Amino acid sequence: MANSKISIFLFFRIYSDFYFTITSQSKSLKSPDYPQFQITLRMVNETSNVPGENNGSYPARSLIDDFLNFKSIESYASKNTISTYRTCLNKICDYFSDRYIDILSLDRSAMIGLMAYMRGKGLSNKTICLRLVALREFFRYLMMEGVIKKFPYFEYPKLERKIPTYLTYKEIDKLFKAPLNIKQRMILEVLYATGMRVSELLDLKIYNIDFDKGFVKCLGKGEKERLVPIGSKAIEAIKVYLKEVRPKLVRDEKVDNLLLTRTGKVYRRENLWENVRNSARVAKLKRHVKPHDLRHTLATHLLDNEADIIFIKEILGHVSLLSTQIYTHVSISHLKKVHKKYHPRA
Repeated sequence: MANSKISIFLFFRIYSDFYFTITSQSKSLKSPDYPQFQITLRMVNETSNVPGENNGSYPARSLIDDFLNFKSIESYASKNTISTYRTCLNKICDYFSDRYIDILSLDRSAMIGLMAYMRGKGLSNKTICLRLVALREFFRYLMMEGVIKKFPYFEYPKLERKIPTYLTYKEIDKLFKAPLNIKQRMILEVLYATGMRVSELLDLKIYNIDFDKGFVKCLGKGEKERLVPIGSKAIEAIKVYLKEVRPKLVRDEKVDNLLLTRTGKVYRRENLWENVRNSARVAKLKRHVKPHDLRHTLATHLLDNEADIIFIKEILGHVSLLSTQIYTHVSISHLKKVHKKYHPRA
């Protein structure tokens, strides 16, 4: 009995001394001079949690937040990119945590299992590639921070380069001759005139439209700005919208976005998709039309009319000319026209 009391006493004495030492060291090290220690300390604390519980306690969750903050602040990634990365990484974390696999120490067999799982779910090659790219960027960040030394090699599924869908001249003519409302017409005119991405139009501020010089300032991928020429018809459509429609939608004078919903909120992606889809229905087009189709249509029509591909690249805001060259596969009629004009035996 006496031995038991002595053992209990020694246990509490050792535990209290250990706790005091760790607490004092943690307080001294949790300072801006020791950022790496804080990351490592959090990892040690979180690895004590059971990874299979599929909740916020999974060790990689907080590291994902650090990674996304880094991409947002240091790499100037857009909100859409951050949102996509978050969704992809959370899906991957869910898979590994359900199987009691530590995402920070993956091997080749774990990656093969992930690939098999995604294919079994019926995910397209494009979606699988997107998730793997997010995982690769996450691992690169962890290597840069010294959290891991290496990560497993994995192959990406092959992607077929699809030819962009676009509207013919007859379809464009039919679309703009349809009895559209003021907002519908303005949106179509701006998309077709500028080739803006959906996110660029949603973020477009009124003060970034130069009505006199006929230019629009776009904020593209990576927070890169570019000036895009805009035609007289699109400018006129914007002026009519600003005069007759937008004032009735404004609820907050501080909101400078061009597009507003009926409740005065900033337009979202689904609002724009629905607007363009309804416009196509009004025009009785026998196809589904998406906002991005008008971007493809602009590029194709410019190339058809012998516009320089470098000019098209600048308008679309492509970083690489390879992204723009895909439209050369679309513009077959233009190639035939040039061939017939210059070939001596055409």
